[in-house]
Amino acid sequence: MSLKQIIDRIERYFAATPLDLVTDSGKRRAKRWFYWIDHHILRIWWHNFAEVAPGVYRSNQPDAPRLAKYKALGINSVLNLRGYSKTPFYAFTEQGCAAAGQTLYTVSNLSARRAPDRAALLEVFDKAERGLLIHCKSGADRTGLLSAFYLIDKCGEKVATARRHLSFRYLHIRWSSSGILDAVLDDFEKVEGTKNLRDWVADDYSAEALTARYRTR
Repeated sequence: MSLKQIIDRIERYFAATPLDLVTDSGKRRAKRWFYWIDHHILRIWWHNFAEVAPGVYRSNQPDAPRLAKYKALGINSVLNLRGYSKTPFYAFTEQGCAAAGQTLYTVSNLSARRAPDRAALLEVFDKAERGLLIHCKSGADRTGLLSAFYLIDKCGEKVATARRHLSFRYLHIRWSSSGILDAVLDDFEKVEGTKNLRDWVADDYSAEALTARYRTR
């Protein structure tokens, strides 16, 4: 059994076990998962934090102390791209946002290794005002795509400029399986002079078609 299979099995075990944040033993267990299985031990010093646009920021998975510090920067909304989960990271995010007085938004069904579903790709930007943090687990792939989308949709930037947020600067690797996210931007770039991003997503974008083309490359 590979290391990845072992980690996946542990993650499934935690996901299937009721989360206990009331008892001391339950809290310790949740923290162990967060630090070791979710790799927060690496995020204590490495935050992958950067400004996307005035009042809009990106990072990897924050903990409660970081959310409190971000509140002091004027970050009042947090966009979680990891979806809803029964594992501790989501509960810790909810608790941290509640303690800091921040509104939490969550986008589900977004993967670093699959073409994203059309639903909710841009709608959340209409709900969350500036003073926004965009994050996923590592802040590399999903966060990079949504940061680029924000710049294109809300700031009028071209793909050629916005795609800097999908780069090795944030540990995104185009030639890995996460390169399918670059393909999303590549497809829009072909028509960006004739169609805006929202219309393209609504009328032309197809995750299935993009995936089929990407696999033939």
